[in-house]
Amino acid sequence: MLEKSEEMVQLLEEARQAECNARSELFNREEALLELQRRRDDDLRELEAVTHAHRNLLHAIRQPREGMTDDNAEESFSEAERVQGIERHAVQLESENIALREEMAQRAVAHREAMEGLKTRFPNSWRSSRRREWSTPKRLGSWRSLSGCWRRRVPPRSRR
Repeated sequence: MLEKSEEMVQLLEEARQAECNARSELFNREEALLELQRRRDDDLRELEAVTHAHRNLLHAIRQPREGMTDDNAEESFSEAERVQGIERHAVQLESENIALREEMAQRAVAHREAMEGLKTRFPNSWRSSRRREWSTPKRLGSWRSLSGCWRRRVPPRSRR
């Protein structure tokens, strides 16, 4: 009986550690996704600016002006090439974003299935260990130290 209890406690600790690791990995993936979204937004703003410049260029080409030099024409064509490069980069970032979202969804499903498997495998011990955890101050303290990994990382506030 004692061995079985120790085994269940060990499995519970392993499950907690796995959950902590999964949450940490999920947090890191969310940060990476936010960074990709920020870069995509920056690229889209730049693309809009270049597209606006490209429209102005096309308008200027359709209505020829006096004083158009070779330098102006060369600059206009290099601007058009830059627009195409930015469009390709935006498509690449969007595909990376989609791939990261799919991977995050797969990991979330796998984590949820693993936790459900543990809960169904040891249903009574899971509940009783949670009750024991809250009943004693020593265990409550250890739970608080373990649950620290569940909190979001927030930079410390500066004191003024």
